[in-house]
Amino acid sequence: MREYAERTWGSWIPEPLDNFRPEIHQIIQCDGDEIGCIAVVDEPEALMLEKLYILPGYQGRGIGTLLLGRLIERANAVGKSIRLRVLRVNRARQLYERNGFEVEHSTNERHFMSYAVAPRGGKPYEANATRLIPRLEGTVDRQALFELYKLSLHEYIDQTFGWDENFQRERFEKSYPDSECTLITIGSATAGYFALRNEIEAVHLSLLLLRPEFRNRGIGREVMQTLMSRVAESDQPLTLSCFLCNEAAMSFYQKLGFSVVTKDEHFVTYRSPALG
Repeated sequence: MREYAERTWGSWIPEPLDNFRPEIHQIIQCDGDEIGCIAVVDEPEALMLEKLYILPGYQGRGIGTLLLGRLIERANAVGKSIRLRVLRVNRARQLYERNGFEVEHSTNERHFMSYAVAPRGGKPYEANATRLIPRLEGTVDRQALFELYKLSLHEYIDQTFGWDENFQRERFEKSYPDSECTLITIGSATAGYFALRNEIEAVHLSLLLLRPEFRNRGIGREVMQTLMSRVAESDQPLTLSCFLCNEAAMSFYQKLGFSVVTKDEHFVTYRSPALG
């Protein structure tokens, strides 16, 4: 922050201790180390993101996206938008824009940004608004995909095996090539993506991830029904695996009629029902 303050105003003046509000601050930890802090004020009409500071050595590792995703889930739960201010010289604007924030207005010094959530109890998205855009080789933002992967699966991977950042990045690059990835879009917005692999006796869904603001809106069900219909035309079943600790995912697939094929210590594998 000091760098951006000096570039904006020519000097750095630390925040007075009298202005510090410990009740809105949370320390960010990674592997036991304190690496930053986040401060959120719950205002009547919005959640105000006052601070999101991460030490330089931990930036670019998806931690900011993970925290923003959790804040978005909180905002969706209470039906409030998120607002923030960011200095114009601060590259963090790009992080916020990747996560769905938009600039409302700007001054010579700052951008004022907001994230609009769906109203509580809002209607699901119209089925025809969802598009599946496959195999965008050379145009897929791999960093954005990995950040969504981490946001969605960090909890289950960490609980099952422990999260190793370098290992997970390498595994992600090897396991989910662009040629197997399909983007899920709603209008001009990217809602998520899935990865589909053709195997000898089945078509395997290796990933299905939605951004927090697009969850619980009927989009996942619509995507799955589309995939099940397409795969059925090839006379092959659709298979997938998920973590045993991910109870929400297991319930979701079981409601779609998927049956258990195998189960081990960590994973359960499902097969789609026969369509006819």
